Amino acid sequence: MKPLSFFKTMLAGALGTILASIVAGFLFVLLLVGLINSISAKEEIVIQEKSILVLDLSGNIVEKGTSPFELPAGIPFLSGSNNIGLYEIREAVKTAKDDEKILGIYFKPGNFASGWASLRALRKDLVDFASSGKFIIAFGESFTEKSWYLASTADQIYLYPEGGLELNGIASNPMFFKGLFDKAGIQPKVFRVGSYKSAVEPFTRENMSDENRQQIKEILDGIWTTFIDEAAASRGITSGVLSALADSIVIESPEDAVKYKLVDGLKTEGDVLKLLMEKSEVEKIKDLKLINIKKYAEAMPGSEGDTDRENQLAVIFAEGAIVDGKGGADEIGSADLTEIIRKVREEEKIKAVVLRVNSPGGSALASDVILSELEKLKAEKPLVISMGDLAASGGYYISCKGDKIFAEPNTITGSIGVFGLLFNAELLFREKLGITFDRVHTNPYADIGNPYRDMSEFEAKKIQNSVDRIYSRFLTIVADGRENLPDTSAVHKIAQGRVWTGSMAKEIGLVDEIGGLDAAIAEAVSRGGLPEDYRITTFPKEEDPYTELMKAFGLAAVAGPEFSEEIEMYRKVKKSLPRSGIYATLPFDLNIE
Repeated sequence: MKPLSFFKTMLAGALGTILASIVAGFLFVLLLVGLINSISAKEEIVIQEKSILVLDLSGNIVEKGTSPFELPAGIPFLSGSNNIGLYEIREAVKTAKDDEKILGIYFKPGNFASGWASLRALRKDLVDFASSGKFIIAFGESFTEKSWYLASTADQIYLYPEGGLELNGIASNPMFFKGLFDKAGIQPKVFRVGSYKSAVEPFTRENMSDENRQQIKEILDGIWTTFIDEAAASRGITSGVLSALADSIVIESPEDAVKYKLVDGLKTEGDVLKLLMEKSEVEKIKDLKLINIKKYAEAMPGSEGDTDRENQLAVIFAEGAIVDGKGGADEIGSADLTEIIRKVREEEKIKAVVLRVNSPGGSALASDVILSELEKLKAEKPLVISMGDLAASGGYYISCKGDKIFAEPNTITGSIGVFGLLFNAELLFREKLGITFDRVHTNPYADIGNPYRDMSEFEAKKIQNSVDRIYSRFLTIVADGRENLPDTSAVHKIAQGRVWTGSMAKEIGLVDEIGGLDAAIAEAVSRGGLPEDYRITTFPKEEDPYTELMKAFGLAAVAGPEFSEEIEMYRKVKKSLPRSGIYATLPFDLNIE
């Protein structure tokens, strides 16, 4: 390289580094200023007379919001958290029912993501709210089946005149990678127990097995039946009529939605606001006292708090895939959860515990580590399990020894099975990339599981033995934890990786009662002998704003809400990609829409 070119290159590199540092520093200052302003600008929220609670669902509904911190609007490249805590929403709706200052609820469904069990739990609270005599008015520019399911609890549902309402059934469309692996020259090696344990199918098949198709169809039918029966009853039509409308996709226009009594009329939001003005007895829209769910949750006198008080009940939220050690976002880290369980066990003021599980499972080892700590807790305090959308495989593993297990009818649970997955990428490297590997070892099987060579039958048998051993352990702990499943042979008949709805799980003894978090809390209160003035303490605790700020640099925050669908697809693919090890998890990312 000529001296001049060398100095040009060096200067360009140095300037690039300096410029990048300046930009990064500038963004950090913006974020820091925004954070300071956000914290300092917090003011006391006062609920005014004749207020209307605005239930605007836009985002991902998770079990519990871990922080009240939100990034200030307008900061470049960042959009802030888009998660909504189901627990906080439900507490707000229940409080608003008896709050004399709240006239009613204005429900705007927005674009949200949620499991069906979470929706049913929230829907029950809305039905209970309506029983107080207060109004619920719903308005949407469009309605999906999920948002209409919630809106069906309203006194009146209004649809935008050019909007739409989806009613055509629910489906699951798993992704399969076998064709990709065949082209790439990657050969999966599968170890599993149970004909229904189909988590490996995306890597070995191009479609569902008959067993997997059967169980998914049963789950879909169960969820759909609950949806049809409850929504039809709220709208004053029969389940048969509603099902027939979905079968033939009759709802093609907004007028059709009115004709078949799915909505009460076609209005713009301005028209709906005028209706709210009448109910509030005000003459101008600006005089409406609208308060969003987040602000109301911050202002209401919650049941949680006063942590120095005696007679506490702990609710531990375990949400996400189960992983070894420290967990990341949307994960249950065994180290994180066991630390919480240990603190709860050692806290004398906590008299009973509810473990709220919303997990598809994950690492078999991490699940066992968590269960071990839960058994210690149960030996000292009542432990009641509440299942959310998912409590399957590893999620069921950590649940099965609770004193009592509650699930929603459309909870997805079971999947008692184990699998191991290894890959031979020798062809990919040799034939596609021209890369070869050699080996030196002290013992014949020192590199068992090496992804760059084929596996011998002896090695495969050893790994299958490990999978069989862990499955046997799974059967044993379920038999020990479930009184009506006396031995491992009884568990094996309903295990083999098969997935069940909460209703089906109750029939076969995997679940004790159909009920939500409230029912589980009531059971724990009874078992713990807690007085009426007990206090609820939830875990994990809220994270500090700095930690939340650092998390905001994640993919979702940088990309912004307009890329939410692309980000969700990225996450699905990432979840489905090859994982080495032994796992207790759902057949696949079971997304039902």
